Amino acid sequence: MKRIGILHFSGPPVIGGVEFIIEAHSRCFLKQGYRVRIIVGSGKKFHPKVKLSLIPELDGLHPQNRRIRKELDEGNLTPTFDRFKENIKRKLKKAISDTDVVIIHNLLSVHFNLPATAALHETIESSTKQFIFWCHDITPTDPNYCVGDLKTYPWSLLKKPISNIRYVTISSLRQSGLSKLLSLPRSSITVIPDGVEETFFFSLNEKMKSLIDKYSLFDADCVMLFPARVIKRKNIELGIEVVSRLKKMGKIVYFVITGPPDPHNVVSVEYYKSLKRLTKRLGVEHNVIFLYEEGLKVDSQTLKGLYKISDILFLPSTREGFGLPLLEAGLVKLPIFTSKIEPITELGENDVNYFALNEDPEKIAFKIVKFLSKNGASKLFRKVVMKYRWGKIFKEKIEPLINGEVL
Repeated sequence: MKRIGILHFSGPPVIGGVEFIIEAHSRCFLKQGYRVRIIVGSGKKFHPKVKLSLIPELDGLHPQNRRIRKELDEGNLTPTFDRFKENIKRKLKKAISDTDVVIIHNLLSVHFNLPATAALHETIESSTKQFIFWCHDITPTDPNYCVGDLKTYPWSLLKKPISNIRYVTISSLRQSGLSKLLSLPRSSITVIPDGVEETFFFSLNEKMKSLIDKYSLFDADCVMLFPARVIKRKNIELGIEVVSRLKKMGKIVYFVITGPPDPHNVVSVEYYKSLKRLTKRLGVEHNVIFLYEEGLKVDSQTLKGLYKISDILFLPSTREGFGLPLLEAGLVKLPIFTSKIEPITELGENDVNYFALNEDPEKIAFKIVKFLSKNGASKLFRKVVMKYRWGKIFKEKIEPLINGEVL
């Protein structure tokens, strides 16, 4: 397994966009068994398995670097620049000595520490290690910054491409900007987007994470949530019929039923068995998930997570005394599809999607598809969990890059 070095002006717990990305990347690498070393000007050890190399001279706010920047801004390149650069280069060589791959964030495309930029250019050009430059920002073309003459050293380093390095940007916009700055074809620069850590946002426990992985819930077109016990008046068979129609329409769909049958009630147990037979007859055994069978205790944390990862609340009940799930769904802005019965209509008024108890399941399925196709929040949610989860980005883009694959 390759040893990874990650280099930047500063690292966690310093607050900043790049610092957050560095921490996310580090955790992804660690999860897959890589060894990680963070090489930064300021920061602290944020994980027991992450090694930390502090090189204060990398920090853009280092007092000596600030003096050099003032000199450069005034048009003066003094011997102080070279001495500071050599000091950084010596420390860099030591810090990266036990790494196989060095990922450099921003230091080559911003002017905040030009001695460090120069030290990196010389280090990379004389090394046989694998280097990756990860570009988040480009100050030479940013109107908010005053940058010196790019034809004059050391400013010229900002537009000088390095032959033995892989270039990565976080967006197509940055890809275009870096391509123009370095006079490189866009095709030579890989785009790898930033991501989100879904377990943090959804407060998922380990059992929930295992369930999501087992059924690939984040890769589904629709997850329907039914947060109640298996009782005959809940009319769960209608939900199973709708799942069958959605599946026939080519949709990847899951119907998650949180509650168990009542083991002390013969009718409830028989009803559960009839539902299982129905899923088998309709070929949707894998699409209808009884959490009772998964051994997943649905506590308050798990329930909140289920509401957050689902696309719709689906309530096909023939009778209800109140309809608490509507209130819970409302708190997390989860769209609701429910049978048109009292007191559901009293709670939902005109803010939910209704269907009649005798309505054709195929018609209900079409309603769901039409709604999700037009609901911007639902579409963006699916896009995020399908494409922008750190685990997915790492598996499909970062790890292949580390292994030298062309993306």
